Amino acid sequence: MEVKKLKISAIGLLLAFCLQFILGMTLNLFVTVPTVHPGDVGSNYFIRSIHSLWWILSLHGGIVLIFHVYMGILLITGSIALFVRCLIAQIRKSLSFMFLFVILFTIGAFFNGLSFIDYGHNISSFIMVLCWFSAVILITLGIIKLSSY
Repeated sequence: MEVKKLKISAIGLLLAFCLQFILGMTLNLFVTVPTVHPGDVGSNYFIRSIHSLWWILSLHGGIVLIFHVYMGILLITGSIALFVRCLIAQIRKSLSFMFLFVILFTIGAFFNGLSFIDYGHNISSFIMVLCWFSAVILITLGIIKLSSY
């Protein structure tokens, strides 16, 4: 029974990743993020990112950007929850490691998204989508593996 709940959670997280992709593409194609905002200057990446994040969450970055960032936070939280549920269910270690890497790739995507907002370099956006894609692949493989239980 626990495996079925874990599989449903993984499918829900996968759907959330798909929604994040739609939000990201909408943002990429139809929204111009201002280049001047808190976080666009300074030498410390983390301080810049905190300023940018606060600026976005304070409703200054536009509705699509706000939803994209909130969805990113939700994905990080959901990835951690999925990993913890996998540990509690004492499923195979390989599946736990798979979901651990989902967390890492999701955090990597989030920080590269902030880096894109801070610096405006396309490489950050590219790394963000590579991290997103890697997380989606791992979740999909995890769902397939859960189906074999």
